[in-house]
Amino acid sequence: MTAALTIAREPRVDFAETARMASAAFGRAFSPAALEWLYRDAFSQGAIVIGVSALGRKVGQLVLLRQSIRHRGGLHQGVLVVDQCVEPDHRSGPLMIRMYREGMTQCRAEGIRFMLGVPNATAAPVVERFAKAPPCHRLEARTGLGLGSTRTVFLSQDLDRLGGAEILALFEGRLADEPGDGIVWTAETLLRRLGNPRHRYGIEATDNVLLLSRRARMSGLPVLCILGLFARPGAATIGSEIRAAIAAACRRSRRPVFVYAGLNPAIGAVPGFTVPTALRRSPLTLHIRDDGPAEPGRASSTRFDRYELIDFDYG
Repeated sequence: MTAALTIAREPRVDFAETARMASAAFGRAFSPAALEWLYRDAFSQGAIVIGVSALGRKVGQLVLLRQSIRHRGGLHQGVLVVDQCVEPDHRSGPLMIRMYREGMTQCRAEGIRFMLGVPNATAAPVVERFAKAPPCHRLEARTGLGLGSTRTVFLSQDLDRLGGAEILALFEGRLADEPGDGIVWTAETLLRRLGNPRHRYGIEATDNVLLLSRRARMSGLPVLCILGLFARPGAATIGSEIRAAIAAACRRSRRPVFVYAGLNPAIGAVPGFTVPTALRRSPLTLHIRDDGPAEPGRASSTRFDRYELIDFDYG
């Protein structure tokens, strides 16, 4: 006889037990320390964890990472769906419905308006059906060689070699120029986002461009992964500065090939070519559920101006 499943918000997360369960559910090893960083620190606002247990043993979960979102001139609370998983012996459609129903109940209780997700191909139908979060954006994926002059780059360095005060001052100056709709970053939250102990991050800066990246491997190929691109709107030299920053990052990391995925007003200035759909490892589709009030002239789907790898649980 199958044990009855209990679904409830976890007041305190046991990260060792969560890592054990996630490893069994996904079929790959999870680190308790990595999960603790993601759930507590990555977006600086903690997480809502809906746990599923059988006879006191954790067998599944739905994790909602809190985020701040700018939308149509206002600031709102949102959550990012990550690590939705159940051990194989307990998976079912009705269980998914119960998990997401409890997650949405918790969001309503906290006045959270947006639920976001960038699921893989397997999870996308789950997010769309059970979270009622339709696909609103397909992130553009580009790749190429980091070629070009780096003369306009005044900073090209691994982040861990810089002082915290220097980084914060640079972030504060650049984030002030980000007025569009999307995830809201402050200098402090952005610096914490770049604190994942599993990765080493890099930073390139010109007069009008801030580029954040890390080394990665894709299909066995060493590449430079561009996580965030912050460009000052209206600057006449944005295109050449973006190319220079990417070239400097590739040179610093000794990885001539770069990859970028995201929405960005400056996407047209990113060099290289668009990755064909057949070669994309993930759909890279942003799903958005918007529980805000109806507004005159409001479009049927919510749109963001900027959304990049740094805005969700990649890197």
